[in-house]
Amino acid sequence: MLNFRNVNLVFISLLVLAVNADIRYGISIWTYLILFIAYASILFYGCYFIHSNFFIPVICSAKTDKKVVAISFDDGPDGAYTTRILKLLKDEDIKAAFFCIGSRIAGKEAVLKQAFDEGHLIGNHTFSHHFWFDMFSSKKNAGRYADDGQSDE
Repeated sequence: MLNFRNVNLVFISLLVLAVNADIRYGISIWTYLILFIAYASILFYGCYFIHSNFFIPVICSAKTDKKVVAISFDDGPDGAYTTRILKLLKDEDIKAAFFCIGSRIAGKEAVLKQAFDEGHLIGNHTFSHHFWFDMFSSKKNAGRYADDGQSDE
């Protein structure tokens, strides 16, 4: 099965074999480059195609006779928008999922309690992240939140 764990095991094994072959027989640097490109390509596939279940099992659809849609809202709560969304959802008798940024909750606890009381799902998106979060290195991201734990926005 093509998943992150198995791909790592295969490529670590191939790398060990390549190093062993390099020590014994001397192999071309191209062998390492080809291994790297193959590994990076498979990782790209796993990251880009969520339905591949490469990292974790993912539910992208469900077989049902009912006409249903899953609605989720990320990066909240936002004082103005979240309350307006909750009113709209209540008026239409619709349930949704709210994935919150922890640093944005302070002062908006009542909005989250309202969402919960109205039957919506509340989830944790993250504690804090910058708009360009996925463009930063892991070292820079770790340093951003170790300092004060405050939101960067």
